Order: sequence, then structure tokens, then C-alpha cells
Amino acid sequence: MSGAAVDTPKPATMTPLNSGIALGVAVAALTFYQFGVTAWLDHGSTERAALQEYWPLLVAYVVAVACAAASAPLAVVRAITDGTPTHRFSLACIAASVAGWLMYATIGVDGIGSPTMAFYWGGLAALWSGAIAMIHLCRRWRKPLAVRDWTIYAAAIALIPLTMIPSVPLWPLLVDLDPGQTIMTAATSSFAAHMLIAHYVIFEILERRPRRS
Repeated sequence: MSGAAVDTPKPATMTPLNSGIALGVAVAALTFYQFGVTAWLDHGSTERAALQEYWPLLVAYVVAVACAAASAPLAVVRAITDGTPTHRFSLACIAASVAGWLMYATIGVDGIGSPTMAFYWGGLAALWSGAIAMIHLCRRWRKPLAVRDWTIYAAAIALIPLTMIPSVPLWPLLVDLDPGQTIMTAATSSFAAHMLIAHYVIFEILERRPRRS
């Protein structure tokens, strides 16, 4: 027998690319189900009628949010290690913000929960775009820690569908809510939770604040 060393398989590790692909697929599936399948199955609804005309916009929105979620892990890792923005992530976030606002203006404006959709697509689009703008402004101002922080906040917004959409059918089981109130509650709760988690990661994990004895 030869004394050559036998190569042993290395255990699989979750890389930013692998985790990004998984997040992108999950966000795309959830978003398409919530804003496409459920509306299409609601026969006679305003959303169904609008989707028949504006379905390419829904496809563009799903692709954009999926790309934002898929590129979020790599963007966060790069911001933490180098303090630099990831342009692919920034472009995907802006594209998702614009497509989301157009979704509200064309599909959701006359449907159930119109004020809710104005908040979810309009309000979050403004906050999301603002976070991306701050990333690149802080890069220009040579503030790498600020780039890191704003990237984490933007990534937290990108992943909101992962918690918001699964919670939509759960809220009516706890509280008596109509469809518009349900989506508003789910969107607000998920946004708050993601911001709190992002804040905790920044100030309690990355900053490693000293503990009082």
C-alpha cells in the first residue's frame, strides 16, 4: 500500500454566498405567494384584476427583493471587514424600493388595506433608500463604521418578508383584525423586530461594550 495521505472530505460550511442564495429563494417564494398567488386566487378582487395587467411589475418586484436578500450576507460581511459598500446590494435595494412603490401605485392602491400598502411599499421604500444613500455618503465621508452600521440596517429591511409574511395568518388567531389591520400589524411588528436585532448586533456584538461587574 502506498503511504500517500488519503484526502478526507471537509465539512460543508455556510458561506455568505450559500446563505444569500437560500435567503433569496425564501424571500422570492414568500413574496410571490403573498402578493401574487393570494391575490390571484381571490376571484373578483381588485388586486386580481390589476395583476392581469401589471403582472410583469410583480415579477420585477420579486426578482429585486430576492436579489437584495441574496446579496445581503456578502454586503454585511464586506461592510464589517472592509467598511465598504457592495454596489450589487445597493442597486438591488433601490430597484426593490422603486418596484415596490410602483406595485402600490398600480396594484395595491384600490385594494384591501390600501393605507397599509402605502406604508409597506411607500414608507419602507423611503427608509430603505435612505439607508442605502447613507451607506454611500458615509463611504464618501470616510466613515467605515457608519458604512457597516447602515449596511446592517439596510440588510435588516431586506429580510423583513422572512418574518412578516409567515406571521400574516397568525395575527388573526390572536386578535380580531381585518385584512388591512393584519398586514399593518405584521409589517410593523417585523420592521420593529428587525431594527431591534440590527441594533443589538451593532452595539452589543460588534462593538462589544464592556459589562459592569
